[in-house]
Amino acid sequence: MVELSPEQAVQRAQLEEAQLKSLQQQATQISNMIAELRATKVVLSNMPDGANNTLIPLGSGVFIEGSVTSTKTLMDVGAGNILEKDPKDIIKSLEGREKELEEALKSIGTNAQALGQDLGALRSKLNAFARKQQAGPDVPVIG
Repeated sequence: MVELSPEQAVQRAQLEEAQLKSLQQQATQISNMIAELRATKVVLSNMPDGANNTLIPLGSGVFIEGSVTSTKTLMDVGAGNILEKDPKDIIKSLEGREKELEEALKSIGTNAQALGQDLGALRSKLNAFARKQQAGPDVPVIG
């Protein structure tokens, strides 16, 4: 490994801190998506046959009360394409998405852990630089 100057170590530490923060934000977003998928699966699993009253989301936190008169379920399959599917098939699709997201979350966790270890090593080097600076140029630094 190439030795870094104190300035380079500081810059690298700042970059790795930003990357770590970005990974943490991605992990939070993926966790929220997984929670939404799970909630959707619960609703589909407990969907009654026949009409019932419910709140229909319009967006921006606004809902309208309405009756669901059909158990016809539609799913966005990508690129703006919507298909009618059986609720059991939708649940299977959602389980597939959930698995993919859990794998992505696991990968992010592994990357974040490695980045955290690198960051810890950089901080140790920066602390050694600081001790050396405080001790003076002729005093050996232990550690």
